Amino acid sequence: MRLPLRAALVLVGLGLVGLGLQAMVAPGTASGAFGVPSEDGAWVAAAGLRDIALGAMTFALIAWQPRGLLVFLPAMVLVPLGDILIVLIWGESVMGIAPHVFGAVALGSISVLAWRDHALRSPLADDEPASARPEAGI
Repeated sequence: MRLPLRAALVLVGLGLVGLGLQAMVAPGTASGAFGVPSEDGAWVAAAGLRDIALGAMTFALIAWQPRGLLVFLPAMVLVPLGDILIVLIWGESVMGIAPHVFGAVALGSISVLAWRDHALRSPLADDEPASARPEAGI
């Protein structure tokens, strides 16, 4: 996996874990940032747990099953698209969709980068140790 793609994926993973932790620590702030301000901490905690799990899955795929990213990333685009719909239905302002639009575009772009990465499309991508891959020294 090329370094720019790996860096983008690490940022996605860290961002998701960070959003999840924010939801657990400051649910009011997190719900406002989501675009649907609420004092109901239960749904905020559920969304935060979802984000932490998605971030953890991103790191697991990077480390152990990089070819799985070819399916996981396009599927993950559904999350911000669904969030856009949620904000449009229950949010207080259409501007609340902005972070979700950014997330959908970013994940879509990273998905394209992953599909263009020949190392990920190679049948050997998951079978050979990382040290044997040509990009391991990058």
